[in-house]
Amino acid sequence: VAMVLAESQRLGVTKLGIVGSEQFVQ
Repeated sequence: VAMVLAESQRLGVTKLGIVGSEQFVQ
């Protein structure tokens, strides 16, 4: 369970980073 949480958290952070960078570029 901990691995799944860590994986989803990492994906969430990456997703936020991508969205943030896209907004920053625009």
